[in-house]
Amino acid sequence: MRVLSEVRARHPDAYIFGEVIHGDYVGFVRETGVDAVTQYELWKAIWSALNDRNFFELAWALDRHNAMLDTFVPQTFVGNHDVSRIASQLHDERHLPHALVILMTCGGTPSIYAGDEQAFRGIKEHRAGGDDANRPAFPATPAELAPFGWPTYRLHQELIGLRRRYPWLHRARSRVTELRNTDLMFEAFHEQDRLWVALNFGRRARCARNSSCGRQTGRRPHGPPNGGNDRDYAAAPWLGRTCESVRASEALNRSRMRDQPLRGCGRGGDLGS
Repeated sequence: MRVLSEVRARHPDAYIFGEVIHGDYVGFVRETGVDAVTQYELWKAIWSALNDRNFFELAWALDRHNAMLDTFVPQTFVGNHDVSRIASQLHDERHLPHALVILMTCGGTPSIYAGDEQAFRGIKEHRAGGDDANRPAFPATPAELAPFGWPTYRLHQELIGLRRRYPWLHRARSRVTELRNTDLMFEAFHEQDRLWVALNFGRRARCARNSSCGRQTGRRPHGPPNGGNDRDYAAAPWLGRTCESVRASEALNRSRMRDQPLRGCGRGGDLGS
């Protein structure tokens, strides 16, 4: 802490985070004074839930993630220099867009490991030189990059653009509203802002009626968070914000790496992938 206090005195705008794999994330932040730690719990839950076809694991991790946000904003990721590339970690490459959508719509400070935006492959091995596959040299020019990576690159652009349009996602909590093994819908929210994310990798399309938008009643069935009043949940503003999920879905369509869509019953068509 003594070193960190001196660094902050000289560089008050510095962002400092620590790498913590297991343990008490909140306690570490409080004791050391860092801004954040690496959110390995969420990283593991994202790829594991997709591989095991078990969104219940992701829902549990999102609940834990919400609790961390009460104290600090975690540093979130789906890949870094110490783990296998996300494109290789996933059993089915069509689920790569699902992983990216989760990363970019949850609270946190997301980071992209160089090369993941081009769907680089690489498996970490626990031996001398076992990280080499994760850390390849980049080509001299973008023109020399593999052509299969550009759809993933465009998807990154779309999702980073969404996050920039809605900076409140930095501190957003996630409320799961529909949950089955192979499909999940959650509401990212902060104060009066909302965005819905629908994910599905089942064999058939599912109908996701966003009851929280109040399409029929104009009210949220379980009431507003943080003691707000019902007028905060009028139908029109909620439906308008849902359209951002539609834009994310359009990006996923263009990526050509997806399973059956989760169809929206209300205005806007697809809500996500």
